[in-house]
Amino acid sequence: MNQRLIPRETVKNFVFIILLAFSTNAFSSTNNTQKVLEKIYLTYEQGEYEKALKYLDKVSQNFENHKKSKSDLRGFISYWQGLCHLRLNEFEQGIDKLRIAIKENHKASDLFYEYGQALYASLKLKKARLAFKKSVQARYKMAVSMYYIGFISQELGDLKTAASFYNAIEKLPLDEKKEVVQAARMQLAQIYMDQIKKKGMGAAAVEEYVLPLYRKALKWDEDSALAKEIKSKIEKIQRRYDLILFKLRNGRPTARPPYFLKTSLKYSYDDNVNAVDRDSKQSLEEKEYSSALANVGAFGRYTFYPNSAFSLTPQFNFGYTKYLSDEPVITQNDNYFFTTSLQTTFEHFFKEAPATTYLDLDYTYNANDADQNDKLEKTDTTLSLTLSEQLNIWANNPSTFRVKYSQTNAEEVSDERSSIGLVYEQAILAFNSIFYLYSSYEQFKYTEETSEDNNGITLRVDALMPDFYGLFNPNLYASTYMADYVNDADRGQTTLNTYGININRPIGRNLFIYLDVALSEQTGDRTSDNYEKQVVSVNLDYIF
Repeated sequence: MNQRLIPRETVKNFVFIILLAFSTNAFSSTNNTQKVLEKIYLTYEQGEYEKALKYLDKVSQNFENHKKSKSDLRGFISYWQGLCHLRLNEFEQGIDKLRIAIKENHKASDLFYEYGQALYASLKLKKARLAFKKSVQARYKMAVSMYYIGFISQELGDLKTAASFYNAIEKLPLDEKKEVVQAARMQLAQIYMDQIKKKGMGAAAVEEYVLPLYRKALKWDEDSALAKEIKSKIEKIQRRYDLILFKLRNGRPTARPPYFLKTSLKYSYDDNVNAVDRDSKQSLEEKEYSSALANVGAFGRYTFYPNSAFSLTPQFNFGYTKYLSDEPVITQNDNYFFTTSLQTTFEHFFKEAPATTYLDLDYTYNANDADQNDKLEKTDTTLSLTLSEQLNIWANNPSTFRVKYSQTNAEEVSDERSSIGLVYEQAILAFNSIFYLYSSYEQFKYTEETSEDNNGITLRVDALMPDFYGLFNPNLYASTYMADYVNDADRGQTTLNTYGININRPIGRNLFIYLDVALSEQTGDRTSDNYEKQVVSVNLDYIF
């Protein structure tokens, strides 16, 4: 940003000095003085700053004997000496000389700009900011001077001033601002990012305030040297806040980066582990039906894009649960599972809006301690196939339809079953929130006739609310599950209602914390089907 060319006003000053040399008898040799001035001009222009300083010293000695306009001449010489010292990176000497030029009221348009550059290089930030403000008042390199004011204010923690000057650059004429407007936009985005981190705000704030500014900066010149840095910042932010959708293909965003890996650690307290009915609980001690539990898990995926229409995504999911109890009736629920899946997508359009077809193949292995022998042993495996279609029937409110078939092979013949289900999901953006509606109908058919075939209907709504005063993101949810035991007229139907709240916030660069409280109540014709349950959980997620 430091302009090395000689300003027009400086050239005029040279002409003034040369004319002065011709019009006065104050020097012992006018011709010699003229030659010295010409040498100063040429040596500076050629980058021979040490020579220029020697010539300036000679002229300075002659001017000391000059009675007329001595102050103007001293300011002129000091100004040029200051410039030479700055070009030699001798900032302290340059500052001293430019300070004399300012004191002598020397009239050079770039004087305060050069003075600000020297002070900034010497880390005298507050004085440098004042110098650049005077450079703006002199209307010299206004955009660059305003950028320095903003950047220095940012360094000093005066973010309000920094933002105001970055924004002011946008109002300047194109020819004036084009040199720094992209950098100013990037720095303004960084100010917003720092504030969001400081206030602990979540991904929604990043998506709404920060990323649009970075994209605006990138759009100014996508081929500039700075563009690469801006793109890197965008991708890092998206990865950190799980906003990994970036580059569009066929109307849909692709995963950037193509991989995603998350690990989790959860601690919970379940006050009715085995769903004991109200009457039975009265005859039990609390430790026989309630327990704390710990869960660790990991999820990962990698997406391949063979072309612009298809993608393949292998995924894995693992979870291990340990109940922190000594009661066998509780610890029999210790379990682990792992799921591997392959998701295939096909991108297309429906009524001129983006649409996606999904085909998922999943395999799940389950094990628990049902035998109460302190060993986690295989209980069953499930193979499932799901066909889904996501449409934008409403603008920006995606609808998803699924058909799912699964087959479970269990160690106990009585647990072997198949199921088929239909699912409808709907996202709705309203009132600065996202409402997510989920409904499903599923039929379970057991191999053994004595097992209880049943049909299940699930209705659920989630409300993902905006940030609460920058402290956390609250999510409310409620669900109903109705099961109809078609082979057991005495049991009939059961209804399970669940209400809960989940609040979350980032607590580090890649670390997120969640607090979840869920209250459930099931009712049915059988006494054993009526129970209440409360689960409180604290969950930590680390995203790589």
